[in-house]
Amino acid sequence: MGKLFLLVIIFSAAYAKADTYHMACVSADLQSSIEISTIDNRMVFTYINNGGKKLFPLYSGVVTSQLLPHLKSAKSAFSDIGPKIEFSWPVEKCLVSDNSLYLIKCLNGSEVKVPPDTDLRANSFSTSIVQEQTFSFTYEKMNIRFILVKDNKNYEISIPFSKERCLVTYEK
Repeated sequence: MGKLFLLVIIFSAAYAKADTYHMACVSADLQSSIEISTIDNRMVFTYINNGGKKLFPLYSGVVTSQLLPHLKSAKSAFSDIGPKIEFSWPVEKCLVSDNSLYLIKCLNGSEVKVPPDTDLRANSFSTSIVQEQTFSFTYEKMNIRFILVKDNKNYEISIPFSKERCLVTYEK
């Protein structure tokens, strides 16, 4: 029992609840952006894509012929998405890493605000940082990952941004 209590304390020390958090990322072509902010005790996630549903990401990963029906289903499921999607979680369902303010996750209890009057749901949201190394240089990429649910099907969406094109502030 004592070891379990110590483990819970150690785990909770690695993360802190987001009090006043703000992250903004913009793509190099300035066509899409992400903003994550605490507003009225909620962690609000906003994705703007000036290309609308034509340029909304449907999948991240290796595409094979076996995956084509899933992509077609995702295209249909997201047909009512315009240039903006917004969802939020209660702040207590979100954690910000003490080691890197760029790392955040939110689970359970989401509410979709945009598009309005939709049966679309957001299941989870998280960020990750990936270091890419080429022959000539090394850079860091922010990966924004969220799972959308429509018609009881999960669709994992992953949107990369150059970390240098992201800014984060956090106040406890």
